[in-house]
Amino acid sequence: MVKPRKLIPLFVLGLLVFPASAAEVTVEVRGIVSDKGTVRLKLCDSQGSGSAEVQCPHQGVLPAQAGEVLFRLPGVGAGTWSASAFHDENANGKFDRGLLGIPKEGYGFSRDARGRFGPPDFAATAFEVGAGDLKIAFSLIYP
Repeated sequence: MVKPRKLIPLFVLGLLVFPASAAEVTVEVRGIVSDKGTVRLKLCDSQGSGSAEVQCPHQGVLPAQAGEVLFRLPGVGAGTWSASAFHDENANGKFDRGLLGIPKEGYGFSRDARGRFGPPDFAATAFEVGAGDLKIAFSLIYP
């Protein structure tokens, strides 16, 4: 018979070798005004989630569809995440801005967070992913 004390190191080793299961996060992006171009989504786990230059672990691109589009992102690990999306109406792969950095295309963030003079901070957009699948939704705003 194995003593209970010897089981603890095996349990800890099991946690290190077999990571927690990943969830599927479904993101519904609402408020899309036209079928032109694409809708681009980022799912980030860092403070830089609002920046266009940040490479996030989970990303997606779907054809635009007036009304809403639905992204399914499998393999999202448990933790704190943030989502952002924009309607790339001219399908150039970039979030277009005008003078003074004012957006020219629709954009939005998880929890419908809004920033002042830039994207909202991570805490305003953050949501928790656990072991089970999750669905979130937010709307785009247009200039």
